[in-house]
Amino acid sequence: MLVPRGPGRFFGARAQGEGAFAVPSPRGEVPVHVYRPAAWTPDSPVWIVMHGRKRDADRDLADWKPAAERRGALLLVPSFGTATWPASLEYPAGNVVDGHGRPVERSGWAFSIVDRIFEVAVRRAGSRRERFVLYGHGAGAQFVQRYVLFMGSRRVERAVAAGAGWYLLPDGDLDFPYGLRGAKVSEATLRSALAAPLVVMVGLEDLETSGILRNNTQTLAQGATRVDRARHFVERGRRSAVRLGAPFHWRLVEVRGVGHRPGAMLPAAERVVMEPRAGGARGTAGRPTTRPPP
Repeated sequence: MLVPRGPGRFFGARAQGEGAFAVPSPRGEVPVHVYRPAAWTPDSPVWIVMHGRKRDADRDLADWKPAAERRGALLLVPSFGTATWPASLEYPAGNVVDGHGRPVERSGWAFSIVDRIFEVAVRRAGSRRERFVLYGHGAGAQFVQRYVLFMGSRRVERAVAAGAGWYLLPDGDLDFPYGLRGAKVSEATLRSALAAPLVVMVGLEDLETSGILRNNTQTLAQGATRVDRARHFVERGRRSAVRLGAPFHWRLVEVRGVGHRPGAMLPAAERVVMEPRAGGARGTAGRPTTRPPP
């Protein structure tokens, strides 16, 4: 049963403004903050914004509300709280294995829960959208890139991972959680992921090499800074696509004058999430595009 949580009223077909609902999961209910602008229509985009390591979904709702109002987008911000999703293995790594490294059933993945959130929201709102935009910054970006690798491109209109500290690399050279060796990702899913409209964003001033940034043998091999690691991840994706002869639609966007602050990244991110989704897979792997936002 769906039970409302969080600020505002229960999210229903005629509600505008803020609301909330929750979806069940094996780890307990996941609350979802909702904002529906006055200009929303059944054909408006659906945005799902993933919070960062502080698990402050209410802040992300507040930060993204003005953009949703301007664009007429239905905004959904799930809350994977520490009481039921306590460690990075559960969020942002997606709860695909337990603490002993044993596979978790797909229905218990955090990625599958995001799909259910979308399904419930479009049904309750009366939306005609079949795909959603998925965005995250920091730990939220780590969730987004992992969602793409585990779920492929079937549901995403665009996936945007901004300022991730490190990446799950898209090949089997390393054991999970640093690579796909041992992960439940089939070649068909990997091909779909490489063809996904994934945008990797990073601020060119995001040059911190300590603090909360994970530094171990595996992550340092990706580079010293978030800029280095973003470039490395997209290049590894290109190499995987070449090896598989698969389409490759990932893109790298480097943002001048931005460090590791979600609010500073937001104006460029808003423009990126509103770009139209490319048509079906075209061609095979090519060089990733690196460009600043307009």
